[in-house]
Parts: sequence; C-alpha cells; structure tokens
Amino acid sequence: QREASGRMADAEIATGIVVSISEQWFLISAGHLVNDLRRRHQLGDRILTCRLITLANSESDVSPIQFGLFDPESPTFLNADLIALAIDKDGLDCLVVPVTNGLRDLLELRGIQALHESTWRQPPTHPDIHYLAGFSSSLAQLDEEINAGQVTVGMRLIAPIVPIYPTNEPPAKLIKPIERLFFQLPKVSGHSDGKPRQFDHPGGMSGGPIIAACVTNETEMQLCLIGIQSSWDEGTRVIAATPWPLAVHVVEKMIERLKNSIESIPTLSPTAISVELP
Repeated sequence: QREASGRMADAEIATGIVVSISEQWFLISAGHLVNDLRRRHQLGDRILTCRLITLANSESDVSPIQFGLFDPESPTFLNADLIALAIDKDGLDCLVVPVTNGLRDLLELRGIQALHESTWRQPPTHPDIHYLAGFSSSLAQLDEEINAGQVTVGMRLIAPIVPIYPTNEPPAKLIKPIERLFFQLPKVSGHSDGKPRQFDHPGGMSGGPIIAACVTNETEMQLCLIGIQSSWDEGTRVIAATPWPLAVHVVEKMIERLKNSIESIPTLSPTAISVELP
C-alpha cells in the first residue's frame, strides 16, 4: 500500500502445492507465512489483495485467481469460511487449506492436477539428487503504476528448480524439537528473457516442495515429494524443511476431525483442531 510517506506497495510471496489425500484436494504451504503477515499487519501494513498464481505449463498470460485466504479480524488471521489451518511451532511449519469445488474447477482449467498419494508413499531410499522448487522473490520483478490516484501493482515471477544437497550439520538456530530435513543451498546463475539472473536466496520459496529424484535411465527420473521448505540460515546457506510425512499427518488429523462434524469438508463451519504428532 502507498502511504502518505510515499512508501511503495510490495508483495509477500510464498509457494504452495496441491495434493490429494483421501480423495480430497488440499493446498499446502508454509505456516509461518500467516505469522509473517500478522506481524506486518500489526505494524500498520494492509493486505490489498491475495492471489493464487498457477504454474502448470509455459503459458505466462494465465490470470491469477483471487483468493481470500486472510482475514485480519479473525483470531487465526485466516478466512474462517475456508477452514484453513496454520501451524508454525517447534519446527512443524505448514499451512493446510482444503480446496473447495469452485477453486478446484479454476485450478483444473489452468492445468493443475493434485499430486496423488502414490507420489510420496514410497520415497526412494537412495535418491541421486534433491531439488527445491518454487517462486523466487529474488528473481521477481515488481512494477507499480499510478492512474487517477489508483495504485496498480504488477509482478513477473520466475519459478526455478534448484539442486540442493543434504547436510547433517545444520546451524543451531535451525534445530527444533521436531525433526526437520536440512539441505545446503548453492548459489545458482542463469538466464531469463535473455538477461543474466543470480539466484541468491530462497525467499518466496517457503512452502515449496522438496523433491527427491532417482535416475532410472538416461532419459527418465523417479520423483518423490519428501518435504516442504520452511526456513533458512543465510550465513551457512542451509535450508530447513518440514518432512512431508508430518505434513500429511496434520492433514489426516484435520480430515478425521472435520469428517466427524459433517461429510463435505468445503462447507464446514470453523472447527477447532488440535494435532498430536506421531
């Protein structure tokens, strides 16, 4: 938002994935995004809009989906109608949003298909390489246009897939009571639109998938979702991720409690959910 001081509007970027669990679609991201926005709101910032930007093919002109996820007046800072759940505690960092039928239709029109449970139930024991995927704020271009006092903010996003390398020596600040996955993040250079780009940090990739890959032959890879990006330490360039089985456990507990209340998840009234980890 542009204030009297002339401060420019900016954007908070996060990554999410759509998965299918027990035949229900869910949007999964990082829970700390909610706390970050809550802190900004408390400092006087205002959410102008929230949109889902889909990435399923090479088309760049697909319009974003208006997505009213946040409600600053709600105790959880989330729109109660969506029955979303955000957890950011002791190293468990995930945001779970059941996908309504209407949102699912919009996603499918844009080529989005939910990752089925078969893509993670049997992770490879000896993966050849790991990747982090997501929208990168360090590569984003933000443009602001003012017309008759109205501020329009446009954004061009790039979603790199970056190789990452497991490490058993994370910095102490990233170690939490709950188990996490740790990877070394390299600096990556490349080109986009004919211009050199430098991938410096994983900002915007919070909630992005951590993928384990096994090379099956010269032209094929077996991919498996094993975690979701949570936080990182800039000095050591180590990232921490919530293990995917823990995120799935949260979703399954959510489904169990919601289905005990009513059959159709997308039309539920808000329900208190407590999650006990395995």
